[in-house]
Amino acid sequence: MERVPTGESLGAAAGSFVDAEGIEFFTFMDPTVLRNELGKQDALDLAISKLPKPLQDFFNSGDFTEACDGMFEELDTRFTMSLDAEQLHEGLVEISEDFGLSSMPTMEDTKKWMEEFDDSGNGKIDYQEWVTLSKVLTLMILSEATKVYELRASVR
Repeated sequence: MERVPTGESLGAAAGSFVDAEGIEFFTFMDPTVLRNELGKQDALDLAISKLPKPLQDFFNSGDFTEACDGMFEELDTRFTMSLDAEQLHEGLVEISEDFGLSSMPTMEDTKKWMEEFDDSGNGKIDYQEWVTLSKVLTLMILSEATKVYELRASVR
């Protein structure tokens, strides 16, 4: 049987929900939900594999890569090929505002994201770490959009 993240294994991710196939999705504030039980990349790959085919294709598309490139270049104002906590915070806030997420990240939230995605341990987010982080953010945005859609459909 395939092991998938569950509410119990993912902990108390604020605003989380389980989809029809039993995959838990989550909202903005807790980036550690992917760390539990499955490895981060395995959990991310599993979550993406459960999406409809067009969304799976999007994560592997030039459009997604181009979006990651553009945002990274915009945030890397010091041209160091990495993002410090301040730069990452600016990006997380911008993404939250652009997509109308229900919560805005605090600097404390940003530090959690830094810790979770700084795989090299250098205190910065390099490009490849940014791509992984961007995939998680995109899943969270899809999760948020799904919840809004479901909520609106339930009041009709």
